Amino acid sequence: MPISYKIDRDLFLLSMQASGTITESDILEYRNALQSDPDREFIKREICDLRGAEIGISWKRMDEMAQYHGDLLFSVGTTMCAVVVSGDVLFGLVNMYAQQPGRHGHTVLPFRDIARAREWLGLTGE
Repeated sequence: MPISYKIDRDLFLLSMQASGTITESDILEYRNALQSDPDREFIKREICDLRGAEIGISWKRMDEMAQYHGDLLFSVGTTMCAVVVSGDVLFGLVNMYAQQPGRHGHTVLPFRDIARAREWLGLTGE
């Protein structure tokens, strides 16, 4: 699967990494795995590493899926999500998503540097 994740219960952190061209079926497989993972209740922070990924679906569909993913995570209390990207287009798309109203009290920010993303999440020195 081009999308993998790990939940660190001690850090209350979901670490997601994607590589290659991500399709809708890849996102659905990831979403279904996460939705059935009993450890998702421990997620308070999320870091998404998309530096090695390209999105192979439309912006509209990606936005719908991101909204569902956000609702899933933030329903269990996740409040911060750092998305690390390398390209300008994906940075802009994440930034546009982050600016949309209705984020239910959580913050999503795009980053180009994983160290800065980890720092923003309070993960420095860990």
